[in-house]
Amino acid sequence: MVDTILRQQETASTIRLYMSAGVIALPCIAAGAGIGYPAVALPFYTIPTSNLPIHLSQQQATWFVSLSAPMQLVGNLLVGVIMERIGRKKTILISSLLLVIAFFIITSAPTYEVIYKLFNNTI
Repeated sequence: MVDTILRQQETASTIRLYMSAGVIALPCIAAGAGIGYPAVALPFYTIPTSNLPIHLSQQQATWFVSLSAPMQLVGNLLVGVIMERIGRKKTILISSLLLVIAFFIITSAPTYEVIYKLFNNTI
């Protein structure tokens, strides 16, 4: 039994190993980025003379910074139930896929209004 496991480990692909480790680390990286990103980005988004395509008003900036904590609370409460039903591996894969999709939506949106309209079904 031990010899079989050792032989499988010797022939295992290191690329698959690195990809698996990256997928497993993605939720942790996202949690840190979700907490730290608003603190760094907010000053640039609120300056009206900046060259960024997104300019936030005072009310939008407040939502931008404060929405992370309640959403993490909801996510932490839901993930336990989801893991019990579909398993840990599938939960990590699905949450990582959703994270990547959300990242591309946010980074490709030219303005804040596009993101707002997309999530409110007005596009």
